[in-house]
Amino acid sequence: MAVARAATIASRDQVLEAAELVCVMRTEKVGSAWAAHNNRFHGLLEDAGGGPRLATILGEIREVTEAHICASITVQAGLMRVADAEHEEILRAVIAGDAEAAADATFRHLNGRLHGMLAIRGCPRE
Repeated sequence: MAVARAATIASRDQVLEAAELVCVMRTEKVGSAWAAHNNRFHGLLEDAGGGPRLATILGEIREVTEAHICASITVQAGLMRVADAEHEEILRAVIAGDAEAAADATFRHLNGRLHGMLAIRGCPRE
């Protein structure tokens, strides 16, 4: 919801910063550094499109999940590059001002990471 809104109201500076983070993540080799950039990328777009209450809630969720994301990308070979491509898709939708595509790309990205984290923890998929 926040990223969909960001597609319609994000400032030029916010979009440029998000693009810079995508570029940095593409070349990052260290999982913990990549996870920190990932956190900043999502936070930037969520803050651009969310109100203060939503930004706080999403920030708390990012804090809780950052360690799990770092563990996932360490265990699952190639996951950083898959996520990089997904981040680019999200960013393209935001740049295009396409709220629906931004929401869809973000949902697929987050849903994929959730299923990946559950698989690492041995949770069966229904």
